[in-house]
Amino acid sequence: DGMARSDHGPLGVLARLLALAAPLGLLGLVTLGAFVVAPAVRAGGIAPPGEAPARAEAFRARATEALAGASAGWWRAWWALAAAGGLGLLLLPVVLLRGLRAGPADLGELLLHSRAGAAWWIQVACLAAASVAAVAVARRGRALPAALGGGGAWLLGVPAGVAVVAISWAGHASSGGDRTANIVIDALHGGATAVWLGGLLGLATLVSPAVARLADADRVRLAAAVVVRYSAVALTAVGVLVVTGVYRALA
Repeated sequence: DGMARSDHGPLGVLARLLALAAPLGLLGLVTLGAFVVAPAVRAGGIAPPGEAPARAEAFRARATEALAGASAGWWRAWWALAAAGGLGLLLLPVVLLRGLRAGPADLGELLLHSRAGAAWWIQVACLAAASVAAVAVARRGRALPAALGGGGAWLLGVPAGVAVVAISWAGHASSGGDRTANIVIDALHGGATAVWLGGLLGLATLVSPAVARLADADRVRLAAAVVVRYSAVALTAVGVLVVTGVYRALA
């Protein structure tokens, strides 16, 4: 330990922040689109009691069109996060080698024979898989949130979720007693963060622009439906954050 130096300088913080923000943000974007916005549209928003089915269907068509027009912002956020994650993963080996006072010749040993190296490879594979899935989903030509149906959400979300688990598996949670419990709880903490903060990013890049495209009545109808659903999801996520955060702090 005396030979090692801290890897928590500005470069280390930046690398870890980028590598962590990417899977959290990607997972949150998918969760919001697939499990908040899509159900809100399918339900016809917050509709007046006794509304005729034809009017609900007309609203769904208008809301879908508005979301289609706002999909570009969601995809820009997606690719910006993916690029940030790629940069973070490029910097991480440099940071780890600096912390160990090692040189480029030790890169193979680090990446092939250490827990941190295994987690790095998993994160690289997950980012590559998520990027390929994003290209495939985008090429379907369907706008959000319809593009997240038919398995699209799983194609985009599962790699990000696996990356979150890999980060917990290689981090501080993997040390000490009750390793398995600590890793699971730390991963739940990361997942809850993704749902909450990544969901906020989705609201800003998808829902807000879509709502602005609608007339007043439809605007309230869609926004209210999304807010009700997201509030329930966010409240659950914050509860999980508090419980898992307290546990990890004590551990």
